[in-house]
Amino acid sequence: MTGAGSLPPLGRPFRILVVCTANICRSPATAALLGAGLDRVAPGAARVRSAGIAAVADQPACDVARKLVAELGPDPVSYDEHRSQPISPDLARSADMILTADRGHRAWLIERAPDVRARLFTLRQAASLAGTVGATLRSGKVPDGAPPLPPRTELADRLEWFVQELDAARGLVAPVAGWQRGVAALDADDIPDPHVVGTDRHSDAIDRIDDSVRRVVQAVAILAWV
Repeated sequence: MTGAGSLPPLGRPFRILVVCTANICRSPATAALLGAGLDRVAPGAARVRSAGIAAVADQPACDVARKLVAELGPDPVSYDEHRSQPISPDLARSADMILTADRGHRAWLIERAPDVRARLFTLRQAASLAGTVGATLRSGKVPDGAPPLPPRTELADRLEWFVQELDAARGLVAPVAGWQRGVAALDADDIPDPHVVGTDRHSDAIDRIDDSVRRVVQAVAILAWV
């Protein structure tokens, strides 16, 4: 039996892979926050992992990002256990959903594993699409042209349906508002890399990750109970 506001259990975890560059800052932060958020509404329903397109294996998470993430709630012990791993096409193909920190990572994966494109999004892109799909579900409808929503008892199928509808909504959702600091403007779909644009951007990056994760989790919670 599931409690009010929680999702029915999966027969297997829904596999989510988060990708950045070195797998020490943005992707482990996203994985920690997303895993914690999904566990609040669906304990054990999803397995969230992370990797990097230029990762050196077995490196710990960035100290600054780890402290900022710990302030937001995820278990700092489990985050302390993070060790980086490089992405591979096979690892990408094993995921039911792939979220990248920026458009460059998305393009890198499409070039090497084009068959994952339909389930591949930047994190901020997925958050915007999830908000649109979630709002439609909250109204008691499914998106135009969507197949019927699978039964609530089949959460794995619902999550796969959800990813398919995120893919179908590409181009129908306006980009999230961009942001600018100083003279450098970053694309709205990108989470800035503090190890490239400046360590003072860690808070900006984690704030945007947290906001995006919250919107994805909210949509998944709606998905479970419509």
